[in-house]
Amino acid sequence: MEDMTGDALRRDLQYGLSKLGELHPFQRAAVVSEKQWIKAATEMTGALFPQIEARVFPADEKTQALEWVADVQ
Repeated sequence: MEDMTGDALRRDLQYGLSKLGELHPFQRAAVVSEKQWIKAATEMTGALFPQIEARVFPADEKTQALEWVADVQ
């Protein structure tokens, strides 16, 4: 996101917010990132949408993140 403009961020957020009603099929969300603000945003999203279990994984645990998402019972 180092090269993202303010306008692009605004449009991305608007689009994301418009899709909130489509989240019901998802039980888990795995986010792979080293950025602390991404981790904080993911935790906030989990609080806003308790029906979705969200977790952040470091970049070297991408495979574990995919397995965690797939392991929904």
